[in-house]
Amino acid sequence: VYLWEHGGVFRFATECKAFLNCPGFSRKLDERALADYMQLTYITDCDTLYADVKLLPPATIATYADGVMTMRTYWEPRMERFQSGSRSFDDLADEYMHLLEKAIAVRLGAKNLVLLTGGLDSRTLGGIIARQPRTQPV
Repeated sequence: VYLWEHGGVFRFATECKAFLNCPGFSRKLDERALADYMQLTYITDCDTLYADVKLLPPATIATYADGVMTMRTYWEPRMERFQSGSRSFDDLADEYMHLLEKAIAVRLGAKNLVLLTGGLDSRTLGGIIARQPRTQPV
């Protein structure tokens, strides 16, 4: 979700182009975001190519009241530390796949839809769902 505030009015949209015709939208370029994109082929943090538009951070609730935006993170991944060399890469990859399959299995319904964005994540999810024994074709 993209966020933009101007003149005491808060707007949000699923695409930046929704702001292009809004009064007061400056279209000012965020040069650091452009540099990130040119070097990395993606933009870091919650920046966008527009200086005044930000992305809502993952797992965050934004509240706008009385001209003030507040954000509250409701979830963060739990990271565990392992001693270097205590487990093989293959063991860790197998455990990750098992946990991912388990997380997906508990969320499946009678019919499932995966939006194929062309990215590896959507193709992986589609493949895992298709392998589940109790689901219809994806």
